Amino acid sequence: PVSALVAVLAAAAWLGRDRGPAPEESGPSEEQAARLASLYEALVPYFSVPEAPDPLYAHGGEWQRVLGDPVFDEHGRLAALTVTYPAYFTDGDPESRARVERLLHAKCGRGREYHFAWDEEANRLTLTALSPLPTDIPAQPFVTSPGEVVLGLTDALAVRRTVPLVDARGTALDVPPVVWRTGTRSPEPHLLVVGRPGSGTSTLLRAVALQALRGGDVLVVDGGGTGDYTCFVGRDGVLGVECGLTGALGSLEWAARETERRLLAANRARQAGEAPPEDVRRPLWVL
Repeated sequence: PVSALVAVLAAAAWLGRDRGPAPEESGPSEEQAARLASLYEALVPYFSVPEAPDPLYAHGGEWQRVLGDPVFDEHGRLAALTVTYPAYFTDGDPESRARVERLLHAKCGRGREYHFAWDEEANRLTLTALSPLPTDIPAQPFVTSPGEVVLGLTDALAVRRTVPLVDARGTALDVPPVVWRTGTRSPEPHLLVVGRPGSGTSTLLRAVALQALRGGDVLVVDGGGTGDYTCFVGRDGVLGVECGLTGALGSLEWAARETERRLLAANRARQAGEAPPEDVRRPLWVL
């Protein structure tokens, strides 16, 4: 009877064993831990002072005390990280912040954009690697308010607003835009686009012109003579596309006289208590 009881207990223990998968190891791997330790050592000169009694950052110290919530991507690079820094660090100084951000950008991997969120109350910096912006969105009518021009797209962490778009495959998207507000009350009524050849400056200006034509007139002065704006010749609302020196000079002189005429007409209408004429209210864009 005793041997039978032992056999029954052994069989029950065998049948009741845990057949589930082995629990996954928590925390970073050995290679990831080495990356975090290297990053910690690089941050020591930025977050340490000799007179600190119990420094958070010291050569040979423990990175686990200050580097938390690490997330790595499929290539083994840091995608997110929380950095705790000492209270005496001058996080209110833009240059001090910039030095730390440049170091993190170099150590976490170049070729990507990062978002840095400084929490001055908690002495904590949160780093997030931003996903690449979509590159397959063609020119299209943007849903904006009057006087707004979409200059491009940005990350969801930058703005809270989105605009409905359609990508090259016809998929509907809601993407955060970079919006330029124009008009009489705009604090920045002029736009300067600077870039090397092939960087997309002409593409951006063509997109601005297409949006401007929805409610205004456009005069194009192509000083480079590259022919990048010949697609606007003959369009409704396009007053001219000038590439030569004589035509460009004449167009700019006309634009100056037209601007003066509009200002005088608007001033006379305001003094008379009347609405400005339609040709004065219609925006005039000079590209």
